This record gives sequence, structure tokens and C-alpha cells, in this order.
Amino acid sequence: MKKSEKEFFKHFAFISIVVSVTILLACCSSSPKWLVQVFIIVSFSYVFLFMLGLVLGYGPLKYIGKLYAEDANRHLKSRRQNQPWE
Repeated sequence: MKKSEKEFFKHFAFISIVVSVTILLACCSSSPKWLVQVFIIVSFSYVFLFMLGLVLGYGPLKYIGKLYAEDANRHLKSRRQNQPWE
């Protein structure tokens, strides 16, 4: 697995866990409302920043796009045939 894919998977796993916990807390009537609200705010802000980083190349998670570009360059260089003098 490439480095960019690992980073993307880590952030996606975190997002899915936070959203799942938010849904479970919202469905559970014994959970306090402030806890549900905190999880909703955290999940919304993290997803928003994650999408800004991926789509627009902006925000704290923009390095994932840079990693994808580095992996693509590495892949192109590995596919290129070496010249006899190289």
C-alpha cells in the first residue's frame, strides 16, 4: 500500500469511527445531549477540513494530496525505461 493510501485510510477510518459513535449516541436515549452535540461538531468540522484538503488542496490535511502527487511521480519514474548511459 502506498504512503498516500495509508494516510487517506487513517483519516477515513477516524471519520467513520466518529460518525458511527455520533449516530450510536444519537440513537441512545440515555446519552447526554451535550455529548452528542460535541461529537456532531467534531465530526462535522473534521469532515469539512478533510474535504477541503482533498478537493481544494487547502487546509491542514492538504498533505494527502501532496503524497498522492509524489506517489504518482515515483510510479512514472519507475515505469520509464532507463537509457543505456543511466
